Amino acid sequence: MQQLQLFRRQVLQLQPLSSLTFPSADCLRSSAAQEWIYDRLFDDEKVDHLPDERYRLSILKPLLAHIEASITDPEEDVSSHFRSAPFSFSCHLPLFLVQLLILCPLSAGNFR
Repeated sequence: MQQLQLFRRQVLQLQPLSSLTFPSADCLRSSAAQEWIYDRLFDDEKVDHLPDERYRLSILKPLLAHIEASITDPEEDVSSHFRSAPFSFSCHLPLFLVQLLILCPLSAGNFR
């Protein structure tokens, strides 16, 4: 939990990507940790003061790379809500990204 809180504080302080301390693979592997990150850094309905969208998108790609690298068994490391998503590609993406793609009207080009 301390790793997640540190990462959240750094993001909310708008620290440069190069100085962010990403949570460990063991931490990111947890679907609960993935949901915690989404709820506290990407869900603008739950959090009043989030960094601007451009900054959040700039951390999204490396965060996804860290999460993807941490997953050893999609059946175990991804939440049951995520596994039941109706998207054929969903078994390899973290829950918060699927939610972000559903809720965010941005084009895929903004994720590069």
